[in-house]
Amino acid sequence: MAPVKMRDAEEFLRRWPRIRSIHQAAMQGILMATHPPYSVVLTYDDDEQKFNVQTGDSAELASLLAGRLDMPILLDEFDYKIDDEFARRLGVAMLNLIALGKPHLKQYMSVTPGAISRG
Repeated sequence: MAPVKMRDAEEFLRRWPRIRSIHQAAMQGILMATHPPYSVVLTYDDDEQKFNVQTGDSAELASLLAGRLDMPILLDEFDYKIDDEFARRLGVAMLNLIALGKPHLKQYMSVTPGAISRG
């Protein structure tokens, strides 16, 4: 089965409001469910030209990543605000890090690296 593209899924849900409400209820249940602690890994697959988001046991990943690049992002530097701007800057940082190892991705990127002033 071919993977569903996000824009196809969004169009499907836009056209079928009943399914959209069921989907939203299901996602709310998933998001509200209790999960054990885990880490999130973001990778890029060159062959399929897609990003993959996976979860894994934090301790197992820590041993695999020992001695690798470690970039702490301290919440106190953001006044403990995990808001849209924080998420945008985190996403830009993640994409830039991936592009360091996969420079061909830079041609697709059009992002503002620093804070965006809201005037």
